[in-house]
Amino acid sequence: MSRSDPRPDRSERRSGPRARLLLSRSPWHGPSPVLPGALDRAVDRWYGMPPRVRAGVLVAGVVALLLLAGAGAARSPWGPPVPVLVTTVDVPPGEGLSADHVRTERRPAGLVPEDAVRDLVGLPEPRAAGLLLAGTVLTGRHLAGVDPATAGLADGRAAFPVDAAALPPLRVGQRLDVVAGDLEGHGRVLARDARVRSIVDGVVWLDVARDDAPAIAAAALRDGLRVVLLGP
Repeated sequence: MSRSDPRPDRSERRSGPRARLLLSRSPWHGPSPVLPGALDRAVDRWYGMPPRVRAGVLVAGVVALLLLAGAGAARSPWGPPVPVLVTTVDVPPGEGLSADHVRTERRPAGLVPEDAVRDLVGLPEPRAAGLLLAGTVLTGRHLAGVDPATAGLADGRAAFPVDAAALPPLRVGQRLDVVAGDLEGHGRVLARDARVRSIVDGVVWLDVARDDAPAIAAAALRDGLRVVLLGP
């Protein structure tokens, strides 16, 4: 550019009033933000700590957050986590199941099927009733030759069938007490904290204590059964 060229050079064009206005609006210009006194002192104290102390505080904070998250999961509306068996590989129909095919995981109790199989120990030659994809929560319905009404029953428990028409509408997993009337017309509790295992073809299968099953069967034949619904 010659000296006689009337156009200003770049440095001159950038130093006009418009450029000064843009710079004044830039977020990195102007006075530093003023923090509240307590926060300002906390920041000064934080940066005054040795680096190792700051690292220890951060680690302790992360651990505390993880503990709070675990406590929140235990108080979730779906209940505390319980162990279940989950398939680790695809299992074709008829193939025998062993510890090589499954692993134990913890899932919220309210999201676990009532007939979930908790352990393969004690099951007579468990085989896949159909194709089981990896990641399937193993239940009695997935096993050939195993009664789904009783598969997964804990020690000391029994499955008791009740006509669904004789009971109020129930859902699988519902907790309840089983009651019946005595000869004097008073109610008596036959089973406490029973659970609905499954509802199949108009039959409600209840998970009850094995010792309570005879009294429940006798009352069902004589006077009929009633249930008292419990909270989750």
